[in-house]
Amino acid sequence: MATDDLSDVVDSFADGTYTVTRRAASTYVDGRLQAPATTTLSILASVQPASGRDIQYLPEGLRSSKAFAVWTSTQLYSKVAGVNDPDQLTIDGDTYEVAGCEQWNASGAYWRALVVRLGH
Repeated sequence: MATDDLSDVVDSFADGTYTVTRRAASTYVDGRLQAPATTTLSILASVQPASGRDIQYLPEGLRSSKAFAVWTSTQLYSKVAGVNDPDQLTIDGDTYEVAGCEQWNASGAYWRALVVRLGH
């Protein structure tokens, strides 16, 4: 049985357009950390408060940070060692980092990411 592409439905529930900063992996040159190369893109997304269950999955140091669940038809990336630093989203003027992202449709049509606010 084929799974329908629901990305249009997810986009129709979007509550805004958000800016994503996608970063390559940080590198060291002569022992000094170099800023990663970045690209920016705009995505349609529905941003919802993170549930208590979502918060439990965060590492202890992040559990007191403000967190959101982000539903989008654009795949977001958490940290993959040696490949990339986590994507960052701007929500209401604050910067949030992707702590995890999972595909929510077998056809790959949409994702649910958990993001946490940086610096607070």
